[in-house]
Amino acid sequence: MDMTVMDFIASGTKHMLSSNYDMAIEEFTQMARQYPDNASAYINLGMAYMGKNDNDRAIEEFTRAIQMDPNDASTYCNRGVAYTGKGDYDQAVENLEAALRINPDYANAKLILANVRRLQDQ
Repeated sequence: MDMTVMDFIASGTKHMLSSNYDMAIEEFTQMARQYPDNASAYINLGMAYMGKNDNDRAIEEFTRAIQMDPNDASTYCNRGVAYTGKGDYDQAVENLEAALRINPDYANAKLILANVRRLQDQ
């Protein structure tokens, strides 16, 4: 029996909440294979890779999700956080500003952007 998108998300999220990122990556990779056109598979993969501090892989997954759904502000924000984790503040700012162009009221993106700009000034 095939798992539904929600089954994969529930299982993968459970693994992420217990910091078992490898198992979460396995779940979300299976989800991406079974539902290759579902951007949430790649968003969740990106989050799991960020949990492992593998920001390069996280950025790859978020980029895939953005290609599928270029109007999801939270994915740009997440990619901005991953770039921040790499110390690439210029790319972080670019992504956080993209998130705010999509959703000008996105409070989390505003907060992260302010913090990244402080890091740039150091």
